[in-house]
Amino acid sequence: MPKLKVFCTTSGFHDSIVAAPSKPAALKAWGAKTDLFSMGVASEVTDPKIRKKALARPGEVIRLDRSGGGAK
Repeated sequence: MPKLKVFCTTSGFHDSIVAAPSKPAALKAWGAKTDLFSMGVASEVTDPKIRKKALARPGEVIRLDRSGGGAK
């Protein structure tokens, strides 16, 4: 299994996080048609709590409330 990174993008009142091996893999998981990273609306996550949530479910998009980080 390749080393996973955790990526995040924002959509309305939610953040969508995913553990993926690369930015292109994260974009595919989100179903993005454009490069959200080059647009500045997606980035790699460094927060240990958020990383732990995503790494527990690799490849699955997890929605978090922007107000408190609760998984949806």
